[in-house]
Amino acid sequence: MVRMVRFGLYLWMRVFHALQFRGVEHIPREGAVLIAANHPSYFDPVVLSLATGRLVRFFALATILNVPLIGWFARRWGALPVIPKGDNEPVMQKALRILQRGGAIGIFPEGRRSLQWAMGPVRPGVGRLAVQGGARIVPCVIYGTWKAWPRLTGLPHPAKVVVD
Repeated sequence: MVRMVRFGLYLWMRVFHALQFRGVEHIPREGAVLIAANHPSYFDPVVLSLATGRLVRFFALATILNVPLIGWFARRWGALPVIPKGDNEPVMQKALRILQRGGAIGIFPEGRRSLQWAMGPVRPGVGRLAVQGGARIVPCVIYGTWKAWPRLTGLPHPAKVVVD
């Protein structure tokens, strides 16, 4: 089911958002990796996960898991639920186990969606996950999702999206 949805999302992003990837050869096909990117839009986890054939797990607000349909997909994709200002050490430990087993984690170092297209202040956590999880960090930039689905906008609209 996840593969079908993933393929459908890929087609949709290619047709309506002219989705392009550059530099994906830098994402290891195996072994522990943190894919760290800016986060201007709801689309960001989708486009980052489409950049590689690997299952990429993302940190997400725990409340998203309660949203119909989106929560169902987030759980299927293995979202790591974070509680703002809560005790998230168990989630960090789970992420470390994923990395120690050679998994891939997508992370937005700001800890939330940006108020602009550029990355804002970074929160701690990426370094800890990389060092303790034995992971490579692959930095990337997402262009265009800010226009395709801006913050505080109900529905997306066509705009070119590039993951670099």
